[in-house]
This record gives sequence, structure tokens and C-alpha cells, in this order.
Amino acid sequence: MINFGSLWIEVFTIERKPLDKARITTDKGAVAREDGPGRYIIEQLILGSVTLQVEADGLQAEKREIRIELGRNVAQFILGEPGLPAYKRRGIRVPFRPVEGLVGISVRGKEAAKQLEKRIGKLADLKPIATRDLFVIQVTPGRLAKLVAELRGLPDIAAVGPVMHLSERGIAFFSGNIMVRVVPGTKPEAVETLAQETNTRVLRKLSLKDRWLLQSAVGDLSVLNDCDKLETSPIVLGAEAELTFTFEPDAITPTDELVAQQWHIPLVGLPDAWQHLRDANADGVVPGTANDRTFGDANLTIAVIDEGLTSETVGGVLRPAHPDFQGNVSNGQPKVTGFFDFGGMVANNNSPLGAHGTRCSGVATAMAGNASSVAGEEEGVSGAAPNARLLSVQVPSASTEAEFSDIYLWMAGLDPASTTPGFPAVLAQGAAVITNSAGTYNPAAFPVSDLIDATFERITDDGRGGLGTLLFFSAGNDNVQFASARPWANHPRTFGIAASNENDRKAGYSNFGDGIDLCAPSSDAGAGLRSITTTTLPGTGNRTGHTGGPSDYTNGFGGTSSTTPFAAGIATLMLSMDPSLTWQEIREILYNTAVKIDFANTDTEGRWRDRDGDGVNEYSNWYGYGRIDAAKAVCAARTRITLNTPTVQFLNVPAGEPTLRAISFSVQSTRNHTFRVIDGPITTIGPANSFVLHNGNEAIHVGNYTCSPSTPRIWVRYVATNVDDIAHGEAIVECVETGQQYTIQFSANVVERPRAALVLALDRSGSMDEFAGDGRRKIQVLRDSAVVVAALAQTDTGLGAVSWDSNADVAGAMPVQDAGFAGIGVGRNALSTHISAHNTNLAGMTAIGDGVLAAQNMLNAAPNAPGGYSVKAVVVLTDGREPLPVGVAGGNNQRQCVCYWAGYAREHPAYGSGPAHGRQQWVYSDDG
Repeated sequence: MINFGSLWIEVFTIERKPLDKARITTDKGAVAREDGPGRYIIEQLILGSVTLQVEADGLQAEKREIRIELGRNVAQFILGEPGLPAYKRRGIRVPFRPVEGLVGISVRGKEAAKQLEKRIGKLADLKPIATRDLFVIQVTPGRLAKLVAELRGLPDIAAVGPVMHLSERGIAFFSGNIMVRVVPGTKPEAVETLAQETNTRVLRKLSLKDRWLLQSAVGDLSVLNDCDKLETSPIVLGAEAELTFTFEPDAITPTDELVAQQWHIPLVGLPDAWQHLRDANADGVVPGTANDRTFGDANLTIAVIDEGLTSETVGGVLRPAHPDFQGNVSNGQPKVTGFFDFGGMVANNNSPLGAHGTRCSGVATAMAGNASSVAGEEEGVSGAAPNARLLSVQVPSASTEAEFSDIYLWMAGLDPASTTPGFPAVLAQGAAVITNSAGTYNPAAFPVSDLIDATFERITDDGRGGLGTLLFFSAGNDNVQFASARPWANHPRTFGIAASNENDRKAGYSNFGDGIDLCAPSSDAGAGLRSITTTTLPGTGNRTGHTGGPSDYTNGFGGTSSTTPFAAGIATLMLSMDPSLTWQEIREILYNTAVKIDFANTDTEGRWRDRDGDGVNEYSNWYGYGRIDAAKAVCAARTRITLNTPTVQFLNVPAGEPTLRAISFSVQSTRNHTFRVIDGPITTIGPANSFVLHNGNEAIHVGNYTCSPSTPRIWVRYVATNVDDIAHGEAIVECVETGQQYTIQFSANVVERPRAALVLALDRSGSMDEFAGDGRRKIQVLRDSAVVVAALAQTDTGLGAVSWDSNADVAGAMPVQDAGFAGIGVGRNALSTHISAHNTNLAGMTAIGDGVLAAQNMLNAAPNAPGGYSVKAVVVLTDGREPLPVGVAGGNNQRQCVCYWAGYAREHPAYGSGPAHGRQQWVYSDDG
């Protein structure tokens, strides 16, 4: 049996808009059909290589070899005007319109930007257009090479090169670097030799397998020529010019002074997560007011147990010394719920052990949008959950396990019954989330004692009113197996957080091992990558939170000390979306929405593997279940139930025709939800029992992590009786899990049933001999579907049928005749006989139009009302492939044509994927 694949082609203009009316052919003679804006399909392609040519009027044609595999294949093309330069991405040629004389420069840090402005003033012809860390300047062509060469040597320059795109919404420029993929097994010496031969230099070996980063010696678009030269080498599989480009955010971004340096925030999708929370606000809630959840629920507290967040007493009032924790959250309560120093047993952190606690607190929950002392500037940085409250706990230099147990229980709002003098009173509301970025390598901590084990179980069983307080622990920074080094992080009731870097690869220092739950982005100085910018002890940092302010911030934080409060803050946002989530549900959502980064790695520890025997490689000892995706996790945490049909209408139902309508809900949730009719349907007006349930009284939403709603339906049947009958009724549906009840109103009216004539146009072309995807051949699916018409037709319904492939078999057609009584009706039996004899013509092509025309002629020959048929229709049963299109021309009357296709619809845009369930409907008239 020959296997086939389908090819979906997406064609775009330079502006990345879908390109219609493209002409697409293969070297085998196949022609693509248009399936939507810029989207084309070729089906039944033999597996292997095929050369595709894409053309459009006024644009340069593109030709590329495509590998066809079983199932659905996708190819993309971008077409531009003839003669434009182009770069490549995964073999795709990308034309662009160059921007003459403009150079883009990306820097890191304020000081670098200031120094660059001075230098640019000497080299550039025009005053630079600049933002905080991005410059666009104009130079004459003769000075471009000098400028680029000089700037590339500066330490704080991230990228510099010629601009290829500039608009109000963004910029892109070539960095001068070339991303090279070499033949597996290529030695580093061979790459060095290659660089020398092509006048490039090796910057670094990337962590991706067989990938290297080279730098061109040229500063203009000649870098594209260098890419071409590299690709002529037998050891090079691909060479692509690196681009530096901006993004246009479509979500909430804090305006705090140093947020632009907090690269970890956009990497995990926090702006989108904040937007999801704002979208979930109740109607009428204004951002920044008491019930606003945008930056987290102000009724939730994160406890940071560490070296302490510096406190001070001003005017007799204890407050945080750091400006990013001063003031109130959106509900008017102070940002910090309290301080406690368990070393000194005092309710303050006036003498913190160091800066570590302040830094962790900033990553978790530094305030967003808080004003600084400079008009127009907002203070410092933003934490992951900026509107959550903070409980700052300073640990002793050393503690017994009992002391640790007491402290943890206390933070969770549970009573430890401590006998220690000065131990604080039980909290009125415990922390929803606890984060600990410290650990011990003391052998006494491993294995975990029964006391600590019981402590963690108690906290997760009883914290948050029985939903469970969340416990986050850092995995450690020694690049060793973490189970013994950080046993609390490996506990089954805690979240052990490892570290990845800004390139979504393992941070070199991060501990690892079976039991790591997740990873989050952090520093990786060993790879030359950035650290985390956060709060630090006031006046001791290297960054200011506003112009002229003190150095209250640092850009040198990192390690798993940073990933852990970051993950804790994101979990707090999830609880802000739905505070009823249990600790287990939070864990499952984080697991199932995490990004499987570095998936191709083959390291013994790092490789992704099947951990639960389901055949899916979902776990890595480096990354756990993946790098946290805040946007997806917060979105998935939302449960949203909408009744789509508060009113169900049965309009103009033909007399005697039972008719179905659905009570329908839209449900997004990770939880299962059952909707059950608990009362009714009852008929309040009209004949008794006009509305009855059809096929059960409940519908189920199956929980998932996709953020996509399902549509559970409970079907109701209206039993139409006499012409002009009117009925009203209602039913009450309850969601079993939430207890919420919904009242649904029904209304119906009955009209005279028109006498109908129906002709089946049955496809018998060669493609109908293929398998349909459910074990049957398409022709059998068609016969099984068509025979239902013969069985269910009304006695006075006219039935007819015509088979077709390249042409309609008019001679063998069954003319329209009344169905007659069940079992003995002439039309009913004649249709059953025609369907049974309907077989595939293997040599036949598909011409749907021919079948429709023949069916229309048969309907035209059938008598019209009065005395005949007042409604006439054609139903086409086909697999939908039409290489021989024929125009449909009609007579004076409009006909309704409904087309069903049999077979396996692979991700059809209207009907998804699955076997044999497609439908199209149109009305045709005498103008075609």
C-alpha cells in the first residue's frame, strides 16, 4: 500500500501578511488549492522529496525542496519584489528591503549607554535616536565599517550592525554574527579552520548540539555573502545571519525604573500572566483598586525565610527600609504584613544577617508602579507577584529541627505550640506560599528526619484551610546531585527549583537529579550571561531605583536563590487567579504548562525521558518538568464557566418532526465539571411533555491544561405535534462540582411540514477506495451514512440518487420518487438498492460539480408544489477532493446543497482532526 502525506503551504509577503492568489506547483505536476488567506494545500503526495515552486504576480518566485512525511507537513514561503537581498531561516529564503545608512546598537547597562552617546557623537553624522538600551544612528556608507568595527570591541555592546527593518512598532538589525550548524561529529579544530578560510572568527560553541556562533569581519550586508560561503563547506549544514530585534508587547509591563534590566520577567511570560489576571477581574474593577488582581491578590501573603528584609523605625512606626517594599498594596494594607527575627526573637529585621533576604524578597514580590521621589519615575524593580503581601522571617544562624518545625508551622498560620520564650503569636492569616532559598550541606540534614517530614505533611495538609500551603526550596548551586545536598528540596511535598539561564539551557552551577520539580531562569556567569536585577540592602548595591537615588539595587543576583522566590511568586499569581486550588493542583498545572527546554540534549542527566511509563518524555534531571511558563500557568489556573444558551429556541419546527437543540456551556478549567439537569424539562405553555431530554441528563467537561474551553452539551428534544402549536418550558441545570444552578428557558413553534425532495449525489471516484481512518474504506463510510436516509425518510419525501466520479452516471441514476412506507416503500427500497450497488471506480477522478448538476436536473424534473415538492435539496457525500472542478449552474429556483465528506480530516480548520466528519453547505442559483 502506498502511503501519502499532505502539504500545507503558508505564503506571506515581506510585511508578513498572508499572500492570496499564489500559484503553487510541484515537480511531480501537483497543484495546490487555496484553503484560506495565504494558506494552500496539496494532498496525496508520495512520501519523499518534492520540489515546490511558489509564484505570485509582481513578486520573485521561490523554489525549494520539501521532505514529505506521513501525515501533515507544513512549509512556509515569503515572497518579495525581484532583486531584493535575503537571509535564511531553516532553509526559508527571507527577502527584505534594506534601510540605507542606519545602524542598530544594543547595549547593556546605563553607564554603557552614556559612554556610547559620547562616542557616537564623534562617529555619527546625525544625533542618535536612542532608548535606554537601544540606539539607531545614521552614518554615511564610508564610515559604517569603521563605526561597527570600533563598537564591536566594547565590552557592554550586545550587538551592532546594519538595520534591515525600522518602523514605529519595532526595529531589527544584523548583529554580524552567524549561527552555524555543522555535520555531527565535527571537531572544534575543523570549525576554527573553516572560520579562517571564510574570514570569520569563532565566538563560542553553543550548547545546542553541533551549533556554533561565528562573527563576520564585515559590518554591512556582506554578512549575507559570508553565510553563502559558509554553506559551500562540506561540514556546514546551515549558516544563518543573526538578527537583533525588538518585540512589541501586547500585555501589561511595569514601568519601574529597572524593569528593562529584568530579562527574566518577559522570558517566562509574566506580562501576559499579569494580563490574564487583569482580564479575570470582576466587571467594574479599576486597575489599582482594592479588588484588582493584575499583579496578584492583595489578600495573599508570601513568606520569605532568609537573612531578613531590613526594617527601620520612623516616627515610632516600624517599616521596611527599602523603598520597593514601602507603602500599601491595592487593598490599602501595608505591603509587609510583619517582620520576625527568630535569632533575636524580636518582631523586626533591624539587623539582617546580610543582603540575601532583601534580594530574594525583591525577586518574589517587589512592588510594581510605586512612585519614586522623582516625578515621572517609578521606583526600582518588580517582583513576580508585586501586589501580594510579604512576611519577612529572619532565620537564626543555626537552629534545631524542632525550631525549624516551629518556624515553618508558624509561617503557614498553624499553631506549633512552641514553648520558646518570645515565640510570636499564631498568625491571623498564614502565608499562602513559603519560599526558602537557603539550605544545608550538613550531613545531619540528610536523610530528612521524621519531624521535618511530618512538618511538611502538616503544612500541605492543613495550611490555607486544608488546601495546603506551598513550600518552595532551592536546589542548590554546586552542580551536584541535589537529593543529599538539599534534601528538603527533594521532599515529595515541596517544590525543588533548579536554574536555567537566559538561553533556556542549564545554568552551569545548578544542582540536578531525579526529584527536581521545575526550573526557572537565573544567572549563568560561567556562560557569560546576565544575572538577576533585584533589590538589595539599601545603599549597598550597584544600581539606583530612580535618577539621583541611592544604590538600593543590584544586577548581580542569581543562582537557585533567585529561581525559588521567582517560582514562588508565580505560584502566588496562580492562587490569585483561583485561591481554591490545592497545592497538588498548583503542582500539576506547573508541571503540565512548563516549557520543555533544551529538548534535544543527550546528556545522561539532562536528557528528557519518560518518567511515568506513558510513552512521553516529560522529565529531565536538569530541568524537572521544565522551565516555568508563567503566562500558561496563570491562564490554566483559571476556571471559567459560561452558559451559552440561557434560552433554547425551537423555531418553525415542521409538524411531527422531533427536533434537537442543546443546552450548551463553555468551560475552561483543569478540573472535571459535570452539568446535570436536576429539574425538568417542564412544559409551562403548550402540549404536555413538549420538551424531553435526549440521550441522558448530563454533560461533562474533562479538565485540561490548554487554556482552551470545551463545550459540554445536554441535548433536548422538542416533539412537534400540530401546526401552529406554541410551547414554552424550562429546566434547571446544576454544576455538580460548584453547586451553581442555571435556569434555561425553552420556546418553540410548529409550522406545516413541507413536502421535500432529496437527491443524494454519491462519490465513487478512485480516492474513495482509501481507508477513512476508522478501519473502513471511504466508500463503506459513504454507504453506511447514505442508507440512513432510506431508513428515516418521511413517507411522502421524494428520494433520488446519482453516482459520479469524473462524470455523473445519469443513465444509472435513480429518479425522484416518494419513499413510501417503511419496509415496502418503492422509493425507500429503490434508494437502498442503489446505495448497495454503489462501488468505487478506481480509474475515476472527482468532479463534484458534475454530480451536483446531475442531481439538480433530477430535482428540476420532479414536480413542484402544489401537488409536488415545495422543498428540494441535494446532499453530496464525498471525500472532498476535486481535481476536476465543474461550475454549478442552476435554473430559476435556488437549491440548497449540503456536502459531507468521508475520510480522515487532518486538522481541518473548521472541524479539527478525526475520522469522517465533515460538512459544507451552500446555496446555488442560475448564475453559477
